[in-house]
Amino acid sequence: MNLKSVLIVCCFVGVSFSCNKTHDTLPAPQPTNDFKQNISIRLSGDITFTETPLNGTRQAHNYVYAKSILSGIMYAVDVRSDAKPFAAGLFTNRDSIVLSLPANKNYTVTVAVVTRGSGLGPWYEELPGSGRRFERPFNRYLDNTLSYNVTDSTFLQDFTYSNMFDQDTVSAFSPYYPEMDTYIGKVDVYADSSQTITIPVKRIAFGIRYTASNFTGGRLIVSYSFGAMLTKYFTPQDMGGIAIYTVDDYRYADQPTAWLRILATIKWEKPDGTVVTLGSKELYPPQRNYVTTVNVTLPTSTSTVNEGVNIQLTETDWSSSDIINL
Repeated sequence: MNLKSVLIVCCFVGVSFSCNKTHDTLPAPQPTNDFKQNISIRLSGDITFTETPLNGTRQAHNYVYAKSILSGIMYAVDVRSDAKPFAAGLFTNRDSIVLSLPANKNYTVTVAVVTRGSGLGPWYEELPGSGRRFERPFNRYLDNTLSYNVTDSTFLQDFTYSNMFDQDTVSAFSPYYPEMDTYIGKVDVYADSSQTITIPVKRIAFGIRYTASNFTGGRLIVSYSFGAMLTKYFTPQDMGGIAIYTVDDYRYADQPTAWLRILATIKWEKPDGTVVTLGSKELYPPQRNYVTTVNVTLPTSTSTVNEGVNIQLTETDWSSSDIINL
């Protein structure tokens, strides 16, 4: 009887000692660093913003901007860590862009400002309950949210062949030179105590302006070979405007090192509906922020076709200090 009691007590003491020993030898939990730094973005460089209570106009070119994506401004934000996608988002209001980054790490932040310019804007699909989804080079929804844990490495990497609205304003067209006005900049960031970063952006676009002499009726039709650009139509009343085209290579150099031939064929649709070809001219992408002017002299007599036709090119510097009013 006493022996059994001793054995039971010994066993209890042994188990208690074993449990306490196990508890004492567990490694202490490592402290976690979940601190995140909230960082706002400011833009500088080739673009200047002014705040107005009403929709304004684009200085010097008289483009009217409304707060819809077809005629407004879209901001694209790409954050990379160790050259891998970390966060991405599309915004309509730059003041709502706030990066929440784990502290004490290095990141690369790229911001693009995309405006409709002279074209119909980047193509999107309106999905019920989800909003507008843009395709290349965005491949995401316009939701004014910075999404984390992203995996799309192609986001914002190449504007060539961007999906744009076609002439019917419904279908998509993917030209080599998308007709939109684009500004882009990139900075390396170390997420410390800084609350604001400034990103200098530069315009990666050039312009083409068509002018015509002896053009009093009908339409001028300019088509481009190789899918370089969307066909343009002009009447005597709307000649002289600047068509704005984005060139992705401009983000690396002021003069592109790779391009697609721009072979423009100019036709005249007479007031009676007949169409004659006036000629073709090869254009080359000019220096970044330059405008190529194509001067077309039409025949002085409607009974002639090419007699008296002259097509000349000139290039001029383009102001890089345009003001976009919000």
